[in-house]
Amino acid sequence: MNLKYSIKESIFNYKQTNQKTNKMATKKQETSTALTVQSSVPDALQAINDRIAAMKHIQECVYLTSGKITTGSGGQKDIKEEKNVTELVKAFSGILFRAKAIEEAYDELGINSYPAVKVDGVTVDEWKIVILLRIEIINQKDTLDELNSLKKEWEDLMDKEDKKAMLVKKMEKFANG
Repeated sequence: MNLKYSIKESIFNYKQTNQKTNKMATKKQETSTALTVQSSVPDALQAINDRIAAMKHIQECVYLTSGKITTGSGGQKDIKEEKNVTELVKAFSGILFRAKAIEEAYDELGINSYPAVKVDGVTVDEWKIVILLRIEIINQKDTLDELNSLKKEWEDLMDKEDKKAMLVKKMEKFANG
């Protein structure tokens, strides 16, 4: 199931139902529509929770390195704390430049056999993994924040019966594990 589509479909269904509620004249029709809205809340909330869970593995990844890299000016930059993708690209550019310079130095000196080139004690491939992970975390932050906001709004729409039904589903899922 496409979670993004499911979330959008639930929101669309909620808005459509809500618009119908505003137009309906009788209390019976309003009650019926309200029940339809309430029955879609757990589904929308579940879709949001699934999407958050799918993204969680990125947020909980362990970095392969300390994340500290020496900059061109001799200082240090902590990749794990960087919030700007452009700065991460610049850092990787510096890593590539330094690694290539080391390889060229070995070649120029006629040394054919040498250990894997490392920059600040880490291979270029490991740096690439770390930087790509950090970029993914940065890119997903806004989406994760929006999903958490939507989750709170949908939770506010839930009544006790919906909460009970969701708890039962969670218990069944846990028991069948």
